[in-house]
Amino acid sequence: HRSVETASTDFFASNRRYNYTTPKSFLDLISLYKRMLESKKSEIRVLKERLENGLEKMNSAAEQVAELQENLVKDMIIVEAKKLATDELIVVVGK
Repeated sequence: HRSVETASTDFFASNRRYNYTTPKSFLDLISLYKRMLESKKSEIRVLKERLENGLEKMNSAAEQVAELQENLVKDMIIVEAKKLATDELIVVVGK
């Protein structure tokens, strides 16, 4: 560590320019930050994909429900017609 200071002083004396050194702990901090940032990006990417898949399934289910409701309305009309026919048949059989 002292040799770096000495070399920096010599460099300034010979070239009239400063030489800055970055502490290793700061470089480690930057490295840790980059790793954590990449990890969080990955987690967010996974959550985004899960959300998109969930929304896609919900939209699909909503379409299926709408189709089933249409079928139900059609079937209810058929059931009403058959109910009336059955009521008429009961009246005829009851006589």
